[in-house]
Parts: sequence; structure tokens; C-alpha cells
Amino acid sequence: MTCGAVAGAVEALAVQPLDMIKTRFQLNAGANPTLVAAVRQLVAEGGVRRLYRGLLPEMAGNIPTRTGMYLGRDLSAPVLEQYMGGKSMRTEFLAGAFAGLPEAVATTPFQVVKCRLQNVANNSLYGNTLDCFVKVVRLEGPLALYTGFSTTVHRNAVWNGVYFSTMVVVQSQLEGQGGKLGQMQNMACGFVGGVVATCCNAPLDVLKSRAQGQTGTALQTGGTLSTLITVLREEGVRSLYKGFVPKVLRMGCGGAIGITMFELTKSVLLARDVPAVPSSAQCRDAAATPSVLSTC
Repeated sequence: MTCGAVAGAVEALAVQPLDMIKTRFQLNAGANPTLVAAVRQLVAEGGVRRLYRGLLPEMAGNIPTRTGMYLGRDLSAPVLEQYMGGKSMRTEFLAGAFAGLPEAVATTPFQVVKCRLQNVANNSLYGNTLDCFVKVVRLEGPLALYTGFSTTVHRNAVWNGVYFSTMVVVQSQLEGQGGKLGQMQNMACGFVGGVVATCCNAPLDVLKSRAQGQTGTALQTGGTLSTLITVLREEGVRSLYKGFVPKVLRMGCGGAIGITMFELTKSVLLARDVPAVPSSAQCRDAAATPSVLSTC
């Protein structure tokens, strides 16, 4: 849980500008500018700080999100491996898909606030994160914080399943390394996994953003299927891949940073639990404590 929290916080801080652009592109029903032009527009709109609008709910949500994702995967993977003959692409996919539910429970309220803040149409409606949260709860009710929940579950399950299973395939083709080379290898695997997973779940992420970013619309109360039908009818199939470039960069980099920080934090915490190896003299000492003798 600690490793997931650290990974989520660092990931959110590193890729927030890409997440801001991705959400704006997904919410825009018209033609989107280039990535560079979008950055310029955001800076002109509110300075460099505008690139980090929605960072607080994104970071606050990414901590329980990544905790839920890694915890759900780490709890289910051993059970699946026991009944399916060891670790494989199939067990990793199923474990990742299972993790989509606890992750969605943790992240949906934060995603609703983040998407509302990042929608350009809401610039004058919400002053900051707290103001947005209070207005959503007061005007729409507490359940509004779980707008798009089913779509979020589906989105997370697809991304997690493809991400973890892709990493197994990539790692099986590489020779395991230790130290900094191993960390770089982990980061490369995470990037590839994030990119492949994003290619698979991009339409679901668009539907989630549309449902959560708009206020007082039919999209808000509809499920995944009704939202999909509405978007297809009004904007066509291409709209399901709006914001794909910033999203694939955001999730590729996020996947690389997340898994690297997760494993790095895990190695640090586990190292603290390893008892110090006593010297041979300490082992021969008749007055040695039981803990030293057990280690010997």
C-alpha cells in the first residue's frame, strides 16, 4: 500500500500537464489543436499554473488509485497463479482486471472533481478544488461524485489487465538485470505496457471524461453504453480517440514512472526488514542473544 501511494504521488506530479491537455481534448466536441498549440493556449489562459489545474484532486486521487491497483493485483495474482499453473500473461491480465474495481472505488470521486476543474466551460463555475467539491455535493448530491463509476471500472480493468500482461511478455524477452540497469529496464517495460494498454482503453477514457466533466447533461446519469451511443451519434467514431496523443504520452510515462517508483520503494522498505548478518565471532559467542543465534 505504501509503495502504491508513493508511485501514485510521483506519477501524478510528473505527468499532470499531459493529463490536463488530454482531458481538455476529450471534452472538446470540435477540432483540437496540436499538442504545442494546446500548451500555448493553456499558458495564455492562466500562466504555467494552468497546466497544473486539477493537480490536487489528481494527486490526492492517484495515491489511493495506485494503492488499489497494485494491492488488488498483488492480492489476486498469487491465487490465480496457484490455480492456473504459475505466473503467465493470462494470470497477470486477470489480476489486473480484478484490480480495476477497487481502483475505481478509490479514484472516481477525485476524477469527477478533476474533470470538472479541467473543463474549460467550467472555468467561471469553480474557483478551486474545494469549491468544486462543495458545489458538486451541494447542487447535485453526494452520489454525483460517483458519476461515470461503471465506465471507470471498465476503463481501469482493461488498462490494468493489458498493462500487467504486456509487461510479463516484454520482461520474458529481456535478460533480468540488477541495479540501475534493472531500474531502466523496469521503466522501459512500464512505458511499453502503458502505451499498449492505452491503445486498448482510450475510448473508455473518453467516455469517462465526458460523463464526469460536464454538468447538468444526460451524459452525467447514463451508463457506459448510453454514453457511448450519445457520443457516436453526435460526433462519430473518431471522437472516441480524442486526446489520444497526450493520453498515450501521459499513460506511457506514467506507467514507466509508476512501476519504477513502486519497485524502488518496495526494495527500500524490504531492505529495512532484512536482519543484519552477524559476524562469525558473534555466532560463536555463548552469550549471544536468541535473535542473533537464530540469524546465525
